[in-house]
Amino acid sequence: MTYAYATAQRLVTVGDSQHGEFRYAYDQLGNRTASTGPGQQTMESAFDWAGSLVAATLLHEPGHLAD
Repeated sequence: MTYAYATAQRLVTVGDSQHGEFRYAYDQLGNRTASTGPGQQTMESAFDWAGSLVAATLLHEPGHLAD
């Protein structure tokens, strides 16, 4: 397993030789706004001003909503 961190010790990638790479994106407040798995399936999240999750959308491919 490999791990990569960005500023503020935010986990941005996890690599696994059997399962591939998982990538994570964050907003300026540190909320995880996107998680992408090896198959390019992405979960996008939106948060309100208080940091509460207000929406989560599963995408099959970048930019395409899941059925």
